[in-house]
Amino acid sequence: MIPKSIVSLLFLLFCFGFYTCKSDNEVDRTDELVPITEHAVFDSIYGELSAQDQYYQHFLVEIPATYQADMDSLSKWLISFQPGGVGFIDWSEDSLLKLKKKLDTTISVQPLYFANFYTYINLPVYPYWDVNTKNCNPKWTQVFSNGHIGLVDLNDQSQRNELRTAWTENWTKESGTQFISHHLCDTNVAADFERFRSILKSSDHLLELNLSHFDTVALNRFRMIYKYQGQFIVNVNMDAINTQLKGGADFVRVRLSPNQSAPIPFSKWQVNEQERAAFDQSTQRILSMKSKLNCNSGYNQMAEQKESVRLNFSVQSCALLNNESVVLPLSAGAHFFSRDNFSIDANLKKENGFKSSQDDLMNILQIAKKNGVKIVLLPDTLSTTQVGEIKKVTKNQETVFCFSNPGQYVLLKETPNLVFLHPTLREKENTNLLVQLFTQQLNLDGDFSYNNSVVKGVKIEKNKLARVSPVFCGLSTDTLKKIDYAASSAINGQAFPGCQILLEKDGYIFYDKSFGTYTYEDTALISPESMYD
Repeated sequence: MIPKSIVSLLFLLFCFGFYTCKSDNEVDRTDELVPITEHAVFDSIYGELSAQDQYYQHFLVEIPATYQADMDSLSKWLISFQPGGVGFIDWSEDSLLKLKKKLDTTISVQPLYFANFYTYINLPVYPYWDVNTKNCNPKWTQVFSNGHIGLVDLNDQSQRNELRTAWTENWTKESGTQFISHHLCDTNVAADFERFRSILKSSDHLLELNLSHFDTVALNRFRMIYKYQGQFIVNVNMDAINTQLKGGADFVRVRLSPNQSAPIPFSKWQVNEQERAAFDQSTQRILSMKSKLNCNSGYNQMAEQKESVRLNFSVQSCALLNNESVVLPLSAGAHFFSRDNFSIDANLKKENGFKSSQDDLMNILQIAKKNGVKIVLLPDTLSTTQVGEIKKVTKNQETVFCFSNPGQYVLLKETPNLVFLHPTLREKENTNLLVQLFTQQLNLDGDFSYNNSVVKGVKIEKNKLARVSPVFCGLSTDTLKKIDYAASSAINGQAFPGCQILLEKDGYIFYDKSFGTYTYEDTALISPESMYD
């Protein structure tokens, strides 16, 4: 580890270079903090805060799932101290619902709920907005406002571009949601200092700093020089929390841990008049941010809403990268090969002439020599032998290779027929979505992101009805159970002996069930193939 004295010296040298190279405009800027003028509605709330209330507004508290076992004690702690923000790590939806409802009625200054975008909807990190403009649809962000999430960690190390900037700006405009868009660390001063300056000039989102070497950084000074309108979040050692708050940090991130009932050192908090003025403005920035939030009422069906977003993002992020054999979309069936067990819905299998085989994929050339179209679902790790055989497959052999590990693209990009499949679609409960990408039942119209650049995909638009779950369409499975009950009740009441019910929305069949028999005396069950007069 680099000694603190050396790292501090490096930082001072960088700061000296920065201040001696400022433009005339930067030199002339006032040393006073930028005043808060918007949303005066929070003034009354601010005036009612005690010193402790104000202090605790500056903490983002992460709460691990272990606290679900003792929610009574946790809720008492939250009600007593009322931290500025709360994030729940790996909590169940039922536990979250119970706790949030309790806090809604017992905390005077509501906490800012925060979450990582990817873990919140259970997606691997990937620049979804770069690869398909459909992922920028505002309806996908409603799951966050429905969950009262006001601060979203969007950092994925990808470069910001116009599309992503417009998407987050629209999201903020609609709901007031704020974003942690950058993370920096003081262990890498030489590389990150210029990036730090650039962010302050161009962003009004929240910037998170991991400070392990510096006891304090003059964040208020940087705010004044660049008129930075965002907020600073810091991760620091416990004994440096108050120093960082005096230096200009708006939020300090802390995590509750077992046997640590009071990890926030208010008892040691003391400020002079100048520090008090800056701290008051920081508190006002926090309350102003909270006042802009526009969350939907209630938390109902959050698990299904998250799954709907997860599935749609996954489908819309698949990309057809090469189609030299012009075998896609499929017109006469296909044989799927996968190392894992691969099952396809019976209706889809029959409608499309699909076959599926479990194969170790150690002899890819042998698979390619088979008749018809072959679709090979590659594992996330490939041997040198497998890569060599894939490169020998020609376009005349009508073999489509599908990969889900973005790092494999550089090895496969010359393959005649190549598809990037989002990893979520490889899950056994989602394979029906996967196969319909090849039959024009679902859109296969995404691009592919690799090394902060976008590889354009071949677009194939859907032109057939797809078979999907109700959740995919954003519908509640509990609501659809009422249809089962109504049909069964009608049959039992002899309104009719049997029926078939099919529901479709926007080109997606999400409900298709058969009930009863042909006649009251008949034992032959109604099926999807039943004919009616």
